[in-house]
Amino acid sequence: MLHHINPVSGLLAAALFLSAPVQAALPAYSAVKDEAKTVNKYMIVVWAGTDWSPKSREITRAVEHLAKNSPEPVLWCIQDEREEMTEEEQKLPKPPGEIWNIPALQVVSPTGNMVFLSEGVSRETLPAVMKQAMEAVKQQNKANALWEKAAASSGTAAALLYGEGLQQLPPYAASARKDILEKIKKADPEDIKGVHFKYTFRHLPYIEKVQRMVNDSAKDGSPKDYKTAHAYVNKQLKTPGLTPLQKQQVMAARFWLYRNEGKKDQALKTLTDIARISPKTLMGIGAQNYYRYLTEPVTLKSPHFTGYDLRPELTPTRVNVSSMLDGPGNYKITFKMNSGGCNIRNPRFMKGNRVVSELPKDRQDKNGREFTLRLSGSEKPDLVFDCQGQGWFDADCDIIVTKES
Repeated sequence: MLHHINPVSGLLAAALFLSAPVQAALPAYSAVKDEAKTVNKYMIVVWAGTDWSPKSREITRAVEHLAKNSPEPVLWCIQDEREEMTEEEQKLPKPPGEIWNIPALQVVSPTGNMVFLSEGVSRETLPAVMKQAMEAVKQQNKANALWEKAAASSGTAAALLYGEGLQQLPPYAASARKDILEKIKKADPEDIKGVHFKYTFRHLPYIEKVQRMVNDSAKDGSPKDYKTAHAYVNKQLKTPGLTPLQKQQVMAARFWLYRNEGKKDQALKTLTDIARISPKTLMGIGAQNYYRYLTEPVTLKSPHFTGYDLRPELTPTRVNVSSMLDGPGNYKITFKMNSGGCNIRNPRFMKGNRVVSELPKDRQDKNGREFTLRLSGSEKPDLVFDCQGQGWFDADCDIIVTKES
């Protein structure tokens, strides 16, 4: 039997009753869960802490008023997380999922599955949250219809229908449906359509898996196998219906692969691709910031740097040394390392974007601590060098420029 819940009459006025006295206490979730299954009704659950949270008491009163006046075929109840609960009360069944910010409003299906959840509900947001809860039930009914069709199908066709049903639910509710995920796995064991991957994807464990693939390939002393890991990531990116965020998170694994291979250009392109998918999301903004971190030069405030100024890639580092320049001549560039270490190479004098003086070709791209540059004109350019942090990034270095006699 499919349920259809119409908008609650007068729902938008619910906040007016927040200060009303309690008309009838809501029954506990544990007291109605079995009835809900028997009569096949959804449950509207208020998560509260009525003995310590004033907001919980406000929301509870408002929902009690709705429960008394609502014609909807649902069961209204409360999960009251009081500070003082008996041992017996603590052992009673609770609604599915974990709640971190009460008061909260949750919809639970007759079979005990989460359909909707909104945490930190206030008197101002309650009407909108209730509307969202009702809409979530409609979406769950659509999912149920699709799952009925899936049950009558088999193979990848069934997996796609089960996935289409999950698509109707909020992501947190979809990923919690272990029963449907198991049916998807059974219908498409090889995950040819990628439905199981989409709804079980967790980005940190995924990246860790890619890292293990590479590191484990070299356990017997063989070269690290990046090709197989790239093929795995490329396959996942072709999964139909991945959300923009999921695509970005999968591509983060690609970025890790390229970066560890030392393929900086491909790594930077991957950051650009991540940002292009959704530039204003946290992942998009993070990719843009990291791109700048890896590409834009470091400008030192003085001829001295520490590990805080270093980056994990060879990065152009610029410093004003005009006070140490005194006309044309040969200048000895000394990087006096007081502690720690880093890679330093390719020092050059630059005026803006123009190279004024640089090392001979046969001495470029080689690490060192002392270099000699010749300055021909009277201008006073900046010193620019490529620098890369090492180990604990605990370097402490003075830059000394002296004119040779």
